[in-house]
Amino acid sequence: MDTIIDRTTDVSQPLERLGPDEALKAGSDQLRGTINWSLLDPITGSVRPDDTKLLKFQGIYQQDDRDL
Repeated sequence: MDTIIDRTTDVSQPLERLGPDEALKAGSDQLRGTINWSLLDPITGSVRPDDTKLLKFQGIYQQDDRDL
């Protein structure tokens, strides 16, 4: 019986063979991304979608209203 191994998160693989999340991490300047620029945006102050994913990798989650 052949076992299929998912190597999309195996960082020993070339970047082209990794999944989209691993590619995002690799190009994010040590998980910094553009989070600081997102927060400094004077119009929205919101976090961009790629930065939201980077925040999740760091263990930070966003929510709308905790009291609901």
